[in-house]
Amino acid sequence: MSKFLKSTCTLALLITSFSLFSCSSKGGKNLTPVNIQPIEVEKDGYTYKMDPRLELLLIGLRLAENPDYYNNVYGNNEYVSSVDSFFEKHKEHAFVKSLKNLNKLKEHRNFAILGLADFISEDFTQINFPENKCPAYIKDVWKNTNFKKLISEMNDFALTSKYDRFLLVHDADIKKALYDAREFFTVNEDFLPYFQELFSTKEKALEINFSVSPLLAGHFSILPENKTLLYSPYYNYDTGNDIYFMDYYVETLSYIYIYDNWEKLSAPANTYIKKLYQQTQNPNKITDFVCQTTISNIISISTILNYAEDLADEDQYDQLRNYIFNEDVYKPYMPFYNQLLEFFENRQNYQNYYDFFDQKMIEILETL
Repeated sequence: MSKFLKSTCTLALLITSFSLFSCSSKGGKNLTPVNIQPIEVEKDGYTYKMDPRLELLLIGLRLAENPDYYNNVYGNNEYVSSVDSFFEKHKEHAFVKSLKNLNKLKEHRNFAILGLADFISEDFTQINFPENKCPAYIKDVWKNTNFKKLISEMNDFALTSKYDRFLLVHDADIKKALYDAREFFTVNEDFLPYFQELFSTKEKALEINFSVSPLLAGHFSILPENKTLLYSPYYNYDTGNDIYFMDYYVETLSYIYIYDNWEKLSAPANTYIKKLYQQTQNPNKITDFVCQTTISNIISISTILNYAEDLADEDQYDQLRNYIFNEDVYKPYMPFYNQLLEFFENRQNYQNYYDFFDQKMIEILETL
């Protein structure tokens, strides 16, 4: 399934020195704080914001010609053109070169690249990891990174490029993107409570917030640390985007759980995918990455099926069913779908999706 190979995830799983991933990586005593406040709007208890730390990473990735953010998938616009022209003379900056090194990865895990924003201080002077531990999904992608050097580069890039001036000039464009995102999720208000119910635990409710950027070029992504959904407004709204949003959001939440529990899931998961590929003559090489993304996508599809049957209106129901069942590529995975439907049919036995994973996922994979 080519969709999986284009996923924003990768699994390098290389051990790196703890000294490179310390709890607090200060860039140096003389770093000048960069004081830029997030731009936010709220509605119905949800916050939509432009995070300057995330936006600077996205700008750097575009200048570094990251394949997911360099091409104008949904057409160019004034904001994107302005990024290109305003920052053109900084394309050889050390910060951009550090990001460009990540382009060499065979499988981009962009939520781990962008997820670094969760740990950068608001003044761009430190990278702080909690409890003296760099999260594994960050470590895998940012292998061998000297974070003291990286935050110094990022701080210098923000100052020398006059990043604050750029954001001030484009304040209206950014606010329009925020309002567009707010309206999108107002139209699709059933999705959010549904996901919160599935992925909340007794200890902690799933709190969904939104980071918005025109530079995402139509991509959805997740910041794993705080489950923030990154959203890019589509310039021509299409209800087909509803499916893509639902699919990607559930798939990414599932992927994070599977990745965190891969030690106990790897043996039955790899066996299942190998068997499935032999049956379907799928030529893709079987790796941990392929197994994890395939399984998380199947979990997402079963969730969409349940949503369609329980909450979608007639038109949306037909759209979702057609999306899933009109593509032959999904048919070999139907036994897995049927097994996963037990979760929805017996919700009284499970508090949430994580509960179900813990109790049933290995058994399901071994059965298949």
